[in-house]
This record gives sequence, C-alpha cells and structure tokens, in this order.
Amino acid sequence: MSNLEFDATTIEPSATLDALPSNTYPVKIKWTERKATKKGDGELLQIQLEVIDGEFKGRSVFDRLNLWNPNSQAVDIAQRSLSAICHAINLLKVKNHEELRGKKLMAKIVYKPAEGNYSEGNDVKGYSKLDGGDAEPEVESAPTAAPRPAWAAKK
Repeated sequence: MSNLEFDATTIEPSATLDALPSNTYPVKIKWTERKATKKGDGELLQIQLEVIDGEFKGRSVFDRLNLWNPNSQAVDIAQRSLSAICHAINLLKVKNHEELRGKKLMAKIVYKPAEGNYSEGNDVKGYSKLDGGDAEPEVESAPTAAPRPAWAAKK
C-alpha cells in the first residue's frame, strides 16, 4: 500500500460547478460507453459531450440512450436521438459507438432544477449539425448480407 503525500495548501480547490443554462451549445463527443441500466434489465449508451466554444468551453454534459431496454418506447426515443446524432455528424452507418468519439455537433441542453433528492442538472433534448457544417454524409457501400442493427446486437 502506498502513501499519499499531498499538500492541499499548494493547490487551489476545485469549484462546485452549477448546471449549464438552457441553450444550444457547440459540443464534441468526448467519450462513449455502453453501460448496464440501474435496474440491470438492459444497457444504455452513455455519451459525454464537451462544450467546445463560448463561456462554458470545457464543461461536460452526459446523455444516456436506452438502446437495449425491455421498454420499447425508451428504445424508440434512444434510436431517434442516435439518428439525430448520426445525421448531425454526417455518419449514417455506425458499427461501433467509438466511431462517434471526437465528432462535433450542436446539442440543445436544458437546465433541470433540483427536485427531491436530486441536485440541479442538465438534459440533452436534441442534436443538430454544427453551425456551418455542410459536409456530405459518410455512407458505407451496401453490404452483401443484411447485418443486425448495431443497437440490437449484444456486446
């Protein structure tokens, strides 16, 4: 077991970060990860978005897409959000969630006030192309056999 030698008198403490105000922000998909749901009955795609410009540059917001869930309505909502992301970044066929990393787009982020046991936070309510982004979509050539959709496949 190693010792921790740290002198807090030499380091400025980190500030508590409030939730972002509601707005549409330019973001980059910093990280993606497939995780189990809290109930353990499905999985979701967690996406970390980082604001890339303006007053809140460097701040992160998370979106969670319930792509593998017994609730078909949750899956439908998640698929529509993922489709919006794909259209916004011009990547219409995705084989692995890691392909989304580093892509830039606009995210409509809304402020969520504290309620009950939950502190204030943010929700992502939509995606669109980054301002000025007119690139042609990246589309792969048609495969010879129809694969299962990525969202329907297990790890």
